[in-house]
Amino acid sequence: MAIWNIKEKRKYRILSIDGGGMKGIFTAYALWRLEEEYNIKIIDYFDFIVGTSTGALISAGILSGISGKEIYETYVSKNNQIFSNKKSFKKQFTSTFFAAYPEDGLMDYLKKEIGDHSLLSLYKLSNKKDFAFFASNFTKAKPIIYSSPTYNKSSLTKNNVSLIEALRTTTAAPFYFEPLKNNEGHLILDGGLWANNPSLAALNLAISTKKLNLEDIEILSFGQSFTTDLDFTFLKGAEMLRKPMKNQFVQLLMSVLALNQNSQTSLVKNLLEDKVYRYAPEVLQEGVSVDKVDTKFLNYTKVYWQKNKKTLVEFIKTGVNKRYN
Repeated sequence: MAIWNIKEKRKYRILSIDGGGMKGIFTAYALWRLEEEYNIKIIDYFDFIVGTSTGALISAGILSGISGKEIYETYVSKNNQIFSNKKSFKKQFTSTFFAAYPEDGLMDYLKKEIGDHSLLSLYKLSNKKDFAFFASNFTKAKPIIYSSPTYNKSSLTKNNVSLIEALRTTTAAPFYFEPLKNNEGHLILDGGLWANNPSLAALNLAISTKKLNLEDIEILSFGQSFTTDLDFTFLKGAEMLRKPMKNQFVQLLMSVLALNQNSQTSLVKNLLEDKVYRYAPEVLQEGVSVDKVDTKFLNYTKVYWQKNKKTLVEFIKTGVNKRYN
């Protein structure tokens, strides 16, 4: 039970964490500083923890009892392990969706750092905290939601898989890692294709499964990036072949994810108004990729924390969003 729930006016509180690869260090840093400066253990303040892709990795860490500092240090130290042994162009070209990296580094990280839990054991380990991670059945063009057993009434949810399988599929970003195939041969990919910002999906689950009203819900939404004025100067021909991660197909994917993220943010704010707090970059960070920790982005992360930490902490503790007042 969340600390918030002992208050007289109980709300169902959702912690939502976007995808974004190594840009997840933006959220990880905030979690560390919340613990270090304010003694806030984020899991104690929320009833439902959801994440997509890197957000699912962070969420699984929180649910497993891993500290904010450890999660942050993982982004600093494990970057070269997760995104390691980049494939030659020939191997990328022959991989499904031109995957640039083998899964070995990611799988080693999942096994050693997260552990081979079932979703049920993760639920018990987290003191029965509700959770959901998001993936995509690309073959059937359908969403997949890996959840705690409390959400097994939805036709979209699955909870009979291992945690590693759930996390491996939600992080299967096209052009970076190959998709997995389920028992029916369907391609399973990153949940960012439909829920890169999973707050709207979480809101839908809470209302439909828990039978809650909008006024009963509050959301803290962590994002990893800010996108505007997208560059569509595509590389073509031989130049595209020399720089496969800069071609128009990758640009299209990044644009779809950005549109997804921005539209989900707007729709949730439209529904919940001041009952949602969005903690995410507000300035375009040029040249920041999802497969590397960028020093300039990390510096921005620290500056953003200093600027917004008081309103963030106030929302976590009271549910009052005074950020733009």
